[in-house]
Amino acid sequence: MLKIVKTGEPQAQVNQLAKTLRRGLNEIIDQYHLDWVVYGEFSCIKFLIGHTIHHLKTDDIDPYQWNFRQLMRRGNPELRQSLRRGLLLCGVDISLSSVTMAAHSAADIKQTIAAFAQTIDWMKADGLI
Repeated sequence: MLKIVKTGEPQAQVNQLAKTLRRGLNEIIDQYHLDWVVYGEFSCIKFLIGHTIHHLKTDDIDPYQWNFRQLMRRGNPELRQSLRRGLLLCGVDISLSSVTMAAHSAADIKQTIAAFAQTIDWMKADGLI
């Protein structure tokens, strides 16, 4: 196992999966014109929900230039709870500050993005967003 890790391939794989996931989630956020962003580096995935800067695309937001306290709050707690519950109903158990791991596959990422889209649809239908 250490020989495999030493190659750097597992790390590169999980970093790419996280990048794909962040990109897919942010595309949905942009489609719905939400004041949300999913950010992170390497295998990290962090959600900032309800940042209050409207009419910006997720690519235009650099959370690393933000106030640290705002990022630590992670945005609107009610929306975060609704999102988490919706994802669970879709069979996705993801923390809203999470990482991808070597056990994750491209299919897992695709399922997570689909679950996110479904949850956003539900939240919109319920008038939450």
